[in-house]
Amino acid sequence: YRGRAYLRVGRSNRLLGRNGIERLMEARPTFDSLPCMEEADIDENLVIELVERARNRRRMRIRFEGATQTLKKLRLIRNGRPTNAAILLFSPEATNIFPQAAIKAAYIKNGEIEDETLIEGPILRQVEEAMDFVKKHIRKSYIVTELERREIWEYPLEAVREAIVNATIHRDYRSTSTIKLKVTGKGIIIENPGELPPPLKPSDLKKEHPSIPRNPRIARTFYYWGYFEEWGSGTLRMIEQCRRAGLPDPEFTQKLGFFQVAIWNRKKYEEELTETERKVLEIVRIKGETTRREIQKYIDVSERTVRRALKKLE
Repeated sequence: YRGRAYLRVGRSNRLLGRNGIERLMEARPTFDSLPCMEEADIDENLVIELVERARNRRRMRIRFEGATQTLKKLRLIRNGRPTNAAILLFSPEATNIFPQAAIKAAYIKNGEIEDETLIEGPILRQVEEAMDFVKKHIRKSYIVTELERREIWEYPLEAVREAIVNATIHRDYRSTSTIKLKVTGKGIIIENPGELPPPLKPSDLKKEHPSIPRNPRIARTFYYWGYFEEWGSGTLRMIEQCRRAGLPDPEFTQKLGFFQVAIWNRKKYEEELTETERKVLEIVRIKGETTRREIQKYIDVSERTVRRALKKLE
């Protein structure tokens, strides 16, 4: 209630702190830890790739001993059956068994959907497929120096990938809704079913905060894969990457059981400009280089107004 968790004890409601919440969550099996009752194949090559990544990126002392035995060591087998996490992570039939475990991606231009796709299959593969869709629909430029030719993307790809990974790890797989990925003229929006676990609030993501994964087995496997750090620092890295790229901070919101991340481009800034500030910006764009006096002459405003506009635009 209002971002806080309570436990009914007799006739009173006892406020739960972080330790109480963790104990309560530990007592209830998570969706990803439950054994899957449906039959499905496991992609052995994907398990082999995970082992190699875990050895190289996380220095784990693990080797491939067959898919089933390896999944046992990773605690992805329960009561002799693959868990829901094992199916979601490694089965080509993951979205046949769990249709909601997909990413619905759309490119929207001038309010109209120009391209859309449904990304299915093992969720480990879905992340890169989603990234390919994003890169297909955002701008790319180059910086050429004497030593190299470097790509500059419209958005920092690390921040976009972090948002997609977080949505995949933390979503509520009990919900029948898919993850939604929208690429628009103003930004990239990623929405997943499931709000933040208490006591976390969206504002907490802009400062140091604990990591409380809704799906701990999926989260741990993504950590072994190299996608996830388990420190609760992913959103802070996203903010830093966007600032370094000269973009607004990502927006974190939640409503009606859904969590959303929006990574905006510079048009987001321009929406907040006054008419005078827009005129100043246009002059700088046209001339490339100008002075305060020239700007005053062009738009016929006071020195103080121009100084204030330039300071904000800078």
